[in-house]
Amino acid sequence: SLIANLADLLAKERQLREAHEVGERKLRLIFDKAESGLFGLDDRGVLESWNPAFVRLLHLSSAQLPQHGVTTLQELLAPNSVDLGQLIRQCLSTGQSYDVDLELRTPGNPRPTWIEIALNPIGPTELQGVVNDITERKHHELSAQELASLATQDELTGLRNRRGLDKIGRAHV
Repeated sequence: SLIANLADLLAKERQLREAHEVGERKLRLIFDKAESGLFGLDDRGVLESWNPAFVRLLHLSSAQLPQHGVTTLQELLAPNSVDLGQLIRQCLSTGQSYDVDLELRTPGNPRPTWIEIALNPIGPTELQGVVNDITERKHHELSAQELASLATQDELTGLRNRRGLDKIGRAHV
């Protein structure tokens, strides 16, 4: 009966391992084929994992590709390193998810690319993140700001027009 019990336990273990492998293959497919950049990092910002979309969205060359345990997110996005460091500390200290919009300037591209980075703490010293391209949204927001500006000030002189002066007058009343 001991041998029969052992054989049953081994069969169950084999089934669990196979189910685990299938689950990992499913998750690996999602991770590799997702349109959003997915990544994991530690409390210092060191990148531990990333998917192909992460590399594409950050416009990284093969020379810039992170080496496991060596490159930080702040190094990859150096002009935004202060904002990213603050975001990491905020997520870890509060245990909450936060996001930030960042402007990326790439050589040879006159228009900036905008990305949104969302971080979520998954332990006391680990974070997972998502990167999305929000360039179109930002361009629409900027267009709306430009329209609002044109409605209240003269395009040639930059001085307030009648509507802009009326708006100031109403604010002080």
